[in-house]
Amino acid sequence: MVCGKNTLDASGRFIVDVKNEGGETKGFDFGEIIDEEILLEAHPEEVHNRAFHDLVAQGDYEGAKELISEHNVDVNCTFGNGGFTALQKATFSGDTNGVEFLQSIGAGT
Repeated sequence: MVCGKNTLDASGRFIVDVKNEGGETKGFDFGEIIDEEILLEAHPEEVHNRAFHDLVAQGDYEGAKELISEHNVDVNCTFGNGGFTALQKATFSGDTNGVEFLQSIGAGT
């Protein structure tokens, strides 16, 4: 980082290049992560909904089912970019297994 240089891009986003053990991600919007942390801190009840979205996106349907059985999770909740449900995200990404799983637990109804 160069001192005195604005860290925000022209549209006001906090875009960075991230290097870690998983490789390199260019153009990562770190501002989204900060906004999400602020949201979860203000609304801790959303933590399980966020975890549910992550588990489904990773294809861990058993983990998602276990989370639902242990916590109050809304399978039709919206979370993340654009405010999509897990079912919408699975549909848009072509994840047929995810769509089938989500429909089997009542998502979309």
